[in-house]
Amino acid sequence: MIVAADASFLVSLYGGDWNTPAARAWMAASAEPVLLTGALRFESENALRLACFRSRITAAELAKALADIADDLDQGILVEAALAAEMHWEECRRISAAQTLSTGARAYDITHVAAAVLLGAEVFLSFDGRQRQLAVQMGLKVEP
Repeated sequence: MIVAADASFLVSLYGGDWNTPAARAWMAASAEPVLLTGALRFESENALRLACFRSRITAAELAKALADIADDLDQGILVEAALAAEMHWEECRRISAAQTLSTGARAYDITHVAAAVLLGAEVFLSFDGRQRQLAVQMGLKVEP
């Protein structure tokens, strides 16, 4: 099974919020690695830094979260997945044209769903309601 995620899932998994127990439970129950695109890593790490800026997490918690992401990459829990930029942007444009008027999908949400589709993901991990709706519309099973 190929698993993709969005930043809401990874920030909950590594940063600690009300969705953290569900994110950790899903990861503990699954033996599948989660794909990590460059865009997803950037958005997740930036969201964690922003959480620290806004005093939602401490500098020590930020450092641990970033180190945990790096460790999970080293251990194969997260797997880097590269996409050709032109192909990715074309898929983003296609999804936007087909879905934004009906789902209200935001641009960065589309980038993650487009990546999941292009990478052949079957499962999409997200806590974002709008992004979950978009993923379902694109044929992905949404969890947790």
